[in-house]
Amino acid sequence: MQVLTFSLEGSTFGLPTSVVGEVIRMPSLTGLPGAPMGLLGLMNLRGRMLPVVDPRFWLHIESENPLKHVVVVVGEGESMGLAVEQVDSIIETAVHEDVPDMVDERLKPLISGYFQTERGFVFVWHSHGPYFLWDLMHQAGEMLS
Repeated sequence: MQVLTFSLEGSTFGLPTSVVGEVIRMPSLTGLPGAPMGLLGLMNLRGRMLPVVDPRFWLHIESENPLKHVVVVVGEGESMGLAVEQVDSIIETAVHEDVPDMVDERLKPLISGYFQTERGFVFVWHSHGPYFLWDLMHQAGEMLS
């Protein structure tokens, strides 16, 4: 499997390249009043407005590291931006298709498998993982209303 790896607060994660449209530097974002927590705003990508989410909110990662890149995730008929601190590389690797017990409960619904590098474990998100975050943010916003 080909996996795009990215970093959040020292942890490395991956997304199948089959759902990655492109990677761009963090653009200017348009904020939305009343937006769910974790939604950074909207970005204009060649005339299309895409929501950009900060996964650190849902993962309870408190970090002062800047979000430098947006991974444009392409789903069936929809796209969104996943803000990350660093994009590392594209790796062709075998992925173990299970979730180790050491994975935090908040992460388990996002993870489809893992592989190991010389720097440690890389947890690979389901192709729908970013959309799952988006759904959770909407639910959290509705609960706060």
